[in-house]
Amino acid sequence: MESGNWRLGYRNIDQVFYGDSAIALEPVDDGYGVINGYHRLAVAKELGWTMISVWVVR
Repeated sequence: MESGNWRLGYRNIDQVFYGDSAIALEPVDDGYGVINGYHRLAVAKELGWTMISVWVVR
């Protein structure tokens, strides 16, 4: 990767997980339903992540 491009990559990752298109959940029954970010959540689970930041929408 060219020098400095890694910063753009980190910025893009930050935007995906914390920006306007962050993973969004809504309370349903005894848990949460995915509104936005189903694939990102699935990848995080596959990578073995046990915690991830999300928006909970009511």
